[in-house]
Amino acid sequence: MSILREIQENVPDCTYHVNIGIGWLKKAIKQYSVNIDPPYQRGYIWTEEQEKKFVGACLENYNTIPPFWFNWKNKKFERDSCEVVDGKQRIKASLRWLDCEIPAVCPCGTIVWYEELDEIDLRGISTGVMFDWNFVELNRIEVMQFYLRLNCGGTIHTEEDLNRVRKLIENERR
Repeated sequence: MSILREIQENVPDCTYHVNIGIGWLKKAIKQYSVNIDPPYQRGYIWTEEQEKKFVGACLENYNTIPPFWFNWKNKKFERDSCEVVDGKQRIKASLRWLDCEIPAVCPCGTIVWYEELDEIDLRGISTGVMFDWNFVELNRIEVMQFYLRLNCGGTIHTEEDLNRVRKLIENERR
């Protein structure tokens, strides 16, 4: 077996995919009954400056937004709710902008407050600035292992964050 095939064989397949315009984010969270803060997620750690710059980068460079990952929480074979596996910080930043708590600071230097958008801009953020939502269907242990795979290579997650999730996996196995 090839090296890449071997290391990729346990990465879950996306079972559902949808694009959500940033302008529709609040409605999508409600529609999909999204739990933004499942137990394996770390706390909110982005600074306000990071949040402003993320939203600004989304508005200016809308084709480069990294995907979001969610896990369906199935009950009686129904997809009735889901939880964020990857994207909690980005969702929070976007919600804060939509709630007019922070401005977006674009890489070009423009500062954009949501409340200042006109009707054309509002349509643009609902149909042009798209978030790529990918869904998987994993059990509790698998979703936490997937979370670790997504986050163990970066510098943002501390070893303490990762060890906390490893302990949750151990507890699930008992």
